[in-house]
Amino acid sequence: MGRLVIKAMLNLGAASLAIAALADNASSDSSVAECPPPLNVAAAMSLRQLPEPVLEALREKVGDIEDRDGPFDVGDVWVTGHHRRFMFAWHRGERWVVATERGGIAYSQPVFAYDLRSTGKPATVAEEIYSQRDTLCKVAAETLRLPSSHD
Repeated sequence: MGRLVIKAMLNLGAASLAIAALADNASSDSSVAECPPPLNVAAAMSLRQLPEPVLEALREKVGDIEDRDGPFDVGDVWVTGHHRRFMFAWHRGERWVVATERGGIAYSQPVFAYDLRSTGKPATVAEEIYSQRDTLCKVAAETLRLPSSHD
């Protein structure tokens, strides 16, 4: 009887650890970076703040994407079913830089640069650069400085 109780307690402990791991994997704010925008650069902290042509081009490129505080699966175990999430966007002039997260077995933080003409035409993808947690802010700033595709 004593061994049965010990086995039950061990199984319960293992189940608790598995549930905690799943909860961590589906974190709602797992790794949203805090990157202050460079001087004279405006920031957007929600998908709702992106101009429609930039949002459409982003969704065309990555598919379904959750907003900054939305549910997100960091790892390759899917709990929420969402593996893309918006982090932030910066813009200066026609150039928009959008930082995102991509969950899965190889978590990354892709940064996309879009050039938006004032004519309302679709935004064009100027650059796509993959970054990691320790390089995101630097990559986003460098992407902002790339020459416009309209030059």
